[in-house]
Amino acid sequence: GALGDLSLAKVRFEIFKSNNMTPTPDFTVGNVPVDANGDALAFLPGLGADTYVVQVKIEPANGYWTGDTALGTLNVAIGSNDTQTNGGGWVPDAGSANGRANFGFSVKGDKGTPKGTSIFIFRGTDGFNYIVKSNSWAGGFLNFSTEPGTSVLNRSSFKGRCVVQKIDRNTGAIVASFGNFTFTVDARDGDLLTPRSFDAYAITILDSAGVIWRRVGTNTALLPLGGGNVMVKGK
Repeated sequence: GALGDLSLAKVRFEIFKSNNMTPTPDFTVGNVPVDANGDALAFLPGLGADTYVVQVKIEPANGYWTGDTALGTLNVAIGSNDTQTNGGGWVPDAGSANGRANFGFSVKGDKGTPKGTSIFIFRGTDGFNYIVKSNSWAGGFLNFSTEPGTSVLNRSSFKGRCVVQKIDRNTGAIVASFGNFTFTVDARDGDLLTPRSFDAYAITILDSAGVIWRRVGTNTALLPLGGGNVMVKGK
């Protein structure tokens, strides 16, 4: 019946590169204090351009608190004149245990073939977390388009192959991994419009048999971001 003192909590940030399919993080920042609002802040200089998965855990030595492992994304992009699309944040997701899904992506056009990373994360209603990571662009694409009534390239869509990781919410361990899935992302950069409008995102994930495994939004009904940003730079 007592809320407790959150300022006694300590957490650990575990950061995974986009190509890291193992349970071992590339970077760890431990013993991060939590303030009375439940917020924790840490600085990690020197991260290169990539789309990272950030896993937040209660420090094992913390005797005051226990809790589920939390997941999020961190997108580090470097500005250039390349044709590209970048984004990160979250969208409402009624099929997720907490009502939202996180995403991050950074994709460029490379001689007609996309190049980059895409990550999508949600909390399953079955008690597990799920991470969807791009792992190949074979047979994929990157396209840019305009909205009806405009002449501005403010939309992007890209397709690739991915791996789905099923994560134990209590320990952060990978309990299963599913390969040969495909995904298609549609994104909208509302900042390019006059007047400015909202950024939006949608993703469709197909299993190895080509059946829809999960869909959040559609290419004709993108979901406005609850937080974050989308950038589209087409030519």
